[in-house]
Amino acid sequence: MRRSAWWQSEARGPAVGCRAPIRRGMCIRLLVVWLSAAGLAGSLSMACSVRAEPVPPPDTGIQPAAATLARAVEEYSTAMETHDRNRRLEKFARAEQLFRQVVNGDAQQPPVHNAELYVNLGNAALQAERLGPAIAAYRRALALAPQHAQARQNLDYARSLLPDWARHEETSRLIDSLFFWRAMVSRGQLLVLGACCFLGAAVLLAVGYARRRPVVRNLAVVPLLAWLVLSMSMLIGHDDQTDRNVVVVTETTVYTADSENAAPRLARPLPSGAELSLLDQRERWSEVRLPDGRTGWLLTSTIDRL
Repeated sequence: MRRSAWWQSEARGPAVGCRAPIRRGMCIRLLVVWLSAAGLAGSLSMACSVRAEPVPPPDTGIQPAAATLARAVEEYSTAMETHDRNRRLEKFARAEQLFRQVVNGDAQQPPVHNAELYVNLGNAALQAERLGPAIAAYRRALALAPQHAQARQNLDYARSLLPDWARHEETSRLIDSLFFWRAMVSRGQLLVLGACCFLGAAVLLAVGYARRRPVVRNLAVVPLLAWLVLSMSMLIGHDDQTDRNVVVVTETTVYTADSENAAPRLARPLPSGAELSLLDQRERWSEVRLPDGRTGWLLTSTIDRL
């Protein structure tokens, strides 16, 4: 009986000892599933953020609006050759109106959206001494083509025409140098790249733990760092994503409350071209943050939301 008991106990030994590997394997599988789900969730959430952003309509080409565009170019060229100031401003204003008609479209022609057209619209508005519409047009051009050199140069020049107290505070040169890729890709593209990096890091971690490969786990640091850097580039100094409102009238009064009977917030009107952050809206009023950090209320009709 002892031998039988000893044999039975020996036979049970390996069966009992197999439980630990089985539990470890189950834990590894759960870890792989969890990391994959986390990576997929991050990817989907960022993808949803990209879709949530206002995306400009696709470029439909200028063929349907060729006649209007030709008239706009003709008016602009005529204005350049005109010496009388009033006549010159009138011609540039007419060119701006025609360029805007091409952008907006009508019953006979679809809207057209491309960076070159917005730059032409901005140039006409700037020459017509309408600083607000010019700045708004240049910013829309950069939203479509962040690397557009002429749009960036003209926007910087237009901003320099504003008084110091109403001027848009640009990001520091150091930040622009560190995150140089922000001028080459859009915010939506940065979100997609960040999601891909995060998902890649999750996959490498999952494979590394499942296969017990420390080298593969260590490789996950590379896409994870890339994800962190891309996220920082979108958060630090990204002024153009918050100041999405431009004053487009010659002058507008900023009030302390949403009423024309309220006291003015500023000692002087806000000039056309000032870029503001929208905080709240009530019927025909908008609460905004001014370039100097103060807040106030103005009529929504006086600003252009980008």
